[in-house]
Amino acid sequence: MCGWDNVLIRAGADVNAVGGFFGNSLKAAAWACNWLVVRTLLDAGADINAPGGAYGSALCAFLDTKSFSDSE
Repeated sequence: MCGWDNVLIRAGADVNAVGGFFGNSLKAAAWACNWLVVRTLLDAGADINAPGGAYGSALCAFLDTKSFSDSE
């Protein structure tokens, strides 16, 4: 686990909290290609299929990233 996300999770933060442009923290981390945070959230029980947000799913958020299109 890494920095603040680990501290927040250990303090009882809801890894499936809903809100913001992306809908939840897992989608935001996937969009940013921050795989350490993605793994931390999944290990803590984040719902990979949670609906909502601008992209609808964590996979769609990842697929829309500039870094993904640059790697093609």
